[in-house]
Amino acid sequence: MSEARKKADWPVVAALVLAVALLVLPAMYVGGYFAFSNCDDHPIATVRIFWNRKLEEFYTPLAPVEEFLTGREVILGYSVAVP
Repeated sequence: MSEARKKADWPVVAALVLAVALLVLPAMYVGGYFAFSNCDDHPIATVRIFWNRKLEEFYTPLAPVEEFLTGREVILGYSVAVP
């Protein structure tokens, strides 16, 4: 492969990496919000229980977005496993 061809390929690779970072990673974050929580719909609010405290803290920024989109209060919590 010629040197000119190698130099011309890096913008394409950079664009693909950027596209993955901007599209796939946020989709995985939102998907995890729904996959790693148990949802219980009450008449007034939606209650999401995560497996542990760290998951709840990690996904807390999405609760206001869900509240805005659904028009319902979202309450987050985590379960404490008792042996």
